[in-house]
Amino acid sequence: MKITKQRLKEIIKEELEEALAKDIRVEKLPNGFYRFFDYGSKLDGLYNPDGTMRGGSLSLNKEFVQKKIAELTKW
Repeated sequence: MKITKQRLKEIIKEELEEALAKDIRVEKLPNGFYRFFDYGSKLDGLYNPDGTMRGGSLSLNKEFVQKKIAELTKW
């Protein structure tokens, strides 16, 4: 079976997102921001509701942040 370069990139992206999701805690703060904490590196980052980084040392992909915020707010 032949895998295209684009499909390989998609597979890698999915696997990385899955691995990241297991080691990252997300919490909504009273001020409306979201804190992402990585258990592996012990780094954290503060993000706006639109997924842009507000501060901290944990820099994540904006699409990943938006996806995790959407999962958190769908309750």
